[in-house]
Amino acid sequence: MYLFELYHHYTKLYESDARDLSLSDRLPTEWTTTEIKTYPRFAKVNLPEPALIDVSIGQVLMGRHSERNFSKAPSLQDLSTLLFFSLGEKDKTYNDGVGKRMYPSAGARFPLEFYVVIFKATSGLDTGVYHYDIDNHSLTCLLKIPTEKLLERKLTTYSYTKEAGFAIVTTTILSRSTLKYGERAYRFTLLEAGAASQNLSLVATALGIGSVIVGGVVDDVWEELLDIDGSYETLLQGIFFG
Repeated sequence: MYLFELYHHYTKLYESDARDLSLSDRLPTEWTTTEIKTYPRFAKVNLPEPALIDVSIGQVLMGRHSERNFSKAPSLQDLSTLLFFSLGEKDKTYNDGVGKRMYPSAGARFPLEFYVVIFKATSGLDTGVYHYDIDNHSLTCLLKIPTEKLLERKLTTYSYTKEAGFAIVTTTILSRSTLKYGERAYRFTLLEAGAASQNLSLVATALGIGSVIVGGVVDDVWEELLDIDGSYETLLQGIFFG
């Protein structure tokens, strides 16, 4: 028996325990407070206004595929558009100024964090590791590092990812969700990561950028690069673009 079989079994919801949360008049404050990770002492890179995407959803869905032959370096404009329409806030009047996002999140707990890794320098962005500040639609520079130093590490189990122009790496801070949903939160987090990934893939397709979602990211290497502990905040996946 696999561990996931035990987990899935012990996190099933049974009729005898189910209650309608929408009927609750008052939810605990911690259930409605959205946490956002920020790095106030680090340098910011302001992103330009995202460009409108004038491509039909049908064209994008038919055109989406996993690309493993990369040729493009990112432009700051494309990166801004990709991040905003895939992950960004669209309504800052919600939940005390913390906006609704482009992807669904169970209970609006938003346990995911997103990091941008630049392999091919572009105007306004050096190679290195950045954190996407969703609330301000900006990037925070965490680590400037030459591409050759980045690629010395075994980032993934696939050699073709070394040719990518950039990557977006997804992590999760599960405690944001477990305080409301307990053990079942892990299920919701994976669903959320999938929704965000599909957004990134589709918007990239609309922008003419190739992408591939990679589950075979090497945990300890990324934990070191992102300066996360692997427990409180842990790695989920990477998407490589170019």
